[in-house]
Amino acid sequence: MSYTPPPPNKTQFWSAIITQTQGSVSVAAGSTSIVDIQPSSGETWLVWIDFGAIYAGGRCAYYDFDGSTSRQHLYDHGEGGDYGHLSVLKILTDSLYARLSFTNVDAAEHTAVYGYSGFKLSEPKWQPLRLGDDPVWKRKLTVSLPDQIKQLEKYACEIWDGMRYKPAIMLEENKSLAVDPKTKNPVERLTSYVYVDDFVKNLDIIKTDPDRTGYRRYFEKWREEGIEV
Repeated sequence: MSYTPPPPNKTQFWSAIITQTQGSVSVAAGSTSIVDIQPSSGETWLVWIDFGAIYAGGRCAYYDFDGSTSRQHLYDHGEGGDYGHLSVLKILTDSLYARLSFTNVDAAEHTAVYGYSGFKLSEPKWQPLRLGDDPVWKRKLTVSLPDQIKQLEKYACEIWDGMRYKPAIMLEENKSLAVDPKTKNPVERLTSYVYVDDFVKNLDIIKTDPDRTGYRRYFEKWREEGIEV
């Protein structure tokens, strides 16, 4: 069947097709990794997103994110040998985009996967006027770090977990995973962190087996900066 373009006085709802795109990230033991999917400036996407943590007990959640505040839409926690996975249909803009969160509660490093496809939409856009303010997802550290990890203070912050702020160590922040082929702007970025309590509790295990827990790359990065943990 041949394609018939719309009449001159009509505008199709899409301006381009986003073909299937897939990615994966490693999640160190006890840590959380976040993948942000953000259209280039001025673009609006309609995309179906599938994502999950491909190991038993893995947790995942979907948030919208405006660069400062994240709001949770869905959450799934794998049980009974299953793994957490979600599928969502969302409209994304460069100012309010997708945040995919993967949490590894296991004592070994695991992999999380995601994929999406859809359309770049035509104009115009609409959004509600939100009443009230939501907490920013990350803020400066307001408490002291335990003695074992005081040397990591430059990487320390506090993460809003939905109920309160918790001290955390940033492992990766805004690492580019994919770029727009025309503008070269990042459209997928990775951020990973581990809560301080979990990191300190498991520090002996992590240091004993950094390969299995997925922390060797972080220890090596810190060591290059003169930081020994």
